[in-house]
Amino acid sequence: MNIFHKLFQDKFITFFEVTDNFNKEFSSHIYSITNQSGAKANKLLVGEIFNEFYIDSNVINQFYLNTFFDIIKIHIQKQVELLMNSNLHDFNIKILSAWLNVMNKHEFNPIHTHEKNDLNFVYWMNDFDSSKEISVTRDIKTPMFDVKTQKMISDRTVKGSHTLIRNNEYVSITPQKNFGIIYDYDLIHQVYPFDVHEKRESFVMNLKIT
Repeated sequence: MNIFHKLFQDKFITFFEVTDNFNKEFSSHIYSITNQSGAKANKLLVGEIFNEFYIDSNVINQFYLNTFFDIIKIHIQKQVELLMNSNLHDFNIKILSAWLNVMNKHEFNPIHTHEKNDLNFVYWMNDFDSSKEISVTRDIKTPMFDVKTQKMISDRTVKGSHTLIRNNEYVSITPQKNFGIIYDYDLIHQVYPFDVHEKRESFVMNLKIT
């Protein structure tokens, strides 16, 4: 059992992947909404990120929401089956809030949790290349979990990674286009800064299950 599974064996975490075509169309759709009506969210969220925009879930095309909801439903059903040894089929998913993060050089999300919801949903929208990074996080190293292979890779410099924290142990997840993660609201996490002129785009939802 690697450190990722050891730390989070009782915290059900789902990784998911969508197609390139879905990602391209969804990204265009979200940016269109943001350009038309997206309210700046950076003063109300914990991140030191200038370009954060609230997205009204009511104006998101239902096709995209249904795709995400299907993924979320599988996560919930598997979690209930695993942790409670029972089945759950009758439930509703409510989006409490949704926003777009566009991180740039030196920006970050500090250690935090999401309150008053049940699940955190994070979807990485673009290819993020921090391989040319030279300074900011060069001395920060944590075990890295690769979302594509679902395996641990050797400790290395953290660059814009999505880091989960438990019992003072840190595991960083490589953000990659078309991939996302779902986990419990109370799981502590953060996003480290990076030192290259790249954008790191993610779509986030706070979800309530009833």
